[in-house]
Amino acid sequence: MIPYLAQLYVNVLEPAFTILCFVIALAFVIYIFNLLRGAGDKNGFITNVVNFVVKTFVKTIQLTGVGVLKSLKVLLTTTSLIFATVRDFLTSKI
Repeated sequence: MIPYLAQLYVNVLEPAFTILCFVIALAFVIYIFNLLRGAGDKNGFITNVVNFVVKTFVKTIQLTGVGVLKSLKVLLTTTSLIFATVRDFLTSKI
């Protein structure tokens, strides 16, 4: 399973991410040239693409943060439960 996942990452995910980064960088460059040219209309295709990319990036970061926070809360609860169980076992009198 691990070799399959490694092959998937190396052959598919990493090149796709690299291409996506180049496309996003190109969209930002075109957007900046449009702004400098003075053609920064509110309903332009490039403006919509850049706004979509920024909103998606921000939402991804937010959801990742919420996921990490919830994971840490679950880990803390589980750890507290384990320590409480061990403490109760060691302090119990038979």
